[in-house]
Amino acid sequence: MSLSGKPETKDGALSTDRQRVQGSPESSCFEERLKRSLLRTLMKLKKDKKLKLFQSHLSQDYPECIEREQRDPEALYIVEKMLETCGSERSLKITLHILRNMKQKDLTASLERDEQHNESIKRAQQTLKTDLKRKFEFIFEEAEIEDNEKWTENLIINSRNVTFKLDTGAECNVMSEKTFSSLDIRGRLKASNCKLVTYSGHKMAPLGKKALTCQFKGQKHRIEFEIIQQEAPAILGRATCQKLGMVKRLYDVRNYMDMLKDFDDLFTGVGCLPAEHHIKIDPTVKPAVHAPRRIPVNLRDRVNGEFHRMEQMGVIVKQTEPTEWVNSMVTVVTPKKIRICMDPKDLNQAIQREHYPLLTVEEMVSRMPNAKYFSVLDANQGFCQIKLDDESYKLCTMNAPIGRYRFLRLPFGVSSASEVFQRSIVQMIEGLDGVVNIIDDLLVWGDTEEEHDRRLRSSA
Repeated sequence: MSLSGKPETKDGALSTDRQRVQGSPESSCFEERLKRSLLRTLMKLKKDKKLKLFQSHLSQDYPECIEREQRDPEALYIVEKMLETCGSERSLKITLHILRNMKQKDLTASLERDEQHNESIKRAQQTLKTDLKRKFEFIFEEAEIEDNEKWTENLIINSRNVTFKLDTGAECNVMSEKTFSSLDIRGRLKASNCKLVTYSGHKMAPLGKKALTCQFKGQKHRIEFEIIQQEAPAILGRATCQKLGMVKRLYDVRNYMDMLKDFDDLFTGVGCLPAEHHIKIDPTVKPAVHAPRRIPVNLRDRVNGEFHRMEQMGVIVKQTEPTEWVNSMVTVVTPKKIRICMDPKDLNQAIQREHYPLLTVEEMVSRMPNAKYFSVLDANQGFCQIKLDDESYKLCTMNAPIGRYRFLRLPFGVSSASEVFQRSIVQMIEGLDGVVNIIDDLLVWGDTEEEHDRRLRSSA
């Protein structure tokens, strides 16, 4: 398709101006914007499969346009809007004709207006997409399953049959304004202080609450509902489901003492993975040495006892030789125990991380579509199960009130610790069915109890 021809105005001024500014940045920018505008027009024709038809009609001699279109400064904008709607070749002829007969400054202004118009359309589309996303991300959003697998029950309210979804994860009962209005219930809604949060984390404020008389299996019950503006299935929460006998809590206790006895060595002390880890650091980062932090007098005995315990387990050892890196000690006090950690804030700036990918919740859930039995195994002091090599443990020296200690195992707080541990566990469980790790936790699942127990033993 040829777009050649002399872009002249009626007095020929545009042609002279173009020759005078040819090669200037302003001229180049103008030409580029003109090309983009025409390209959008041509793409529209191609999408509507009318480009070939237009090419057969288009020539360098353009028909005269009506006088109004030649004089109207908004003509280009109006014609382009027509083209967005119908994409006809006549509209493009008019557009090209006006382009050839407009002054350069008018054409530039029109192109700018066109770009602003497109930006406003994009913003409106994005807003609409966000609103739609929020609308469909309610807590009662459910997977696409067969109707006979849905947990639903029917209640009679004001002589009308209403289908409710049973949601044992919901803390309250929810009904949409549309459903509530269809029941012809008299009386105003009461103010509600309830704050609804969807499964995706979005917050909703209910319009109010209303207690309704509901009939289920011949019995009448007074049930309170939160009324929301959004359209959604009616929901019965956990408490109401239990009250009406729709669901029951089962206490199924299984004894796994035999399995625990078979693997009793796994439940004492701190384990040790076979491989050693080397911490890579940036040699251009200057090492830092921190002074020991003071600890309260009433904690000294407990801290000294924890140091002794960690030393007995082979997690730390006294450091007497000079080291370039010396980190501070952090004491974490809990009601049941005391923890001693290293504060590697400066060391973390020098560590070159591996950036090993971690599984998302969606990826894990997709692996267990029919799972019914689960076990979670928590690695005792997980990071401490990874040994450090000779070069790395010198980096993990900490200054304590009773002297310097170095970690022989990977300490908590090191920026690369979670990624290193994740990679090590993934390599260990590779090839095992029904087992996945989440940092220092192992999740084992099975479709049946027998399958679950078999996988649990294989992962030990």
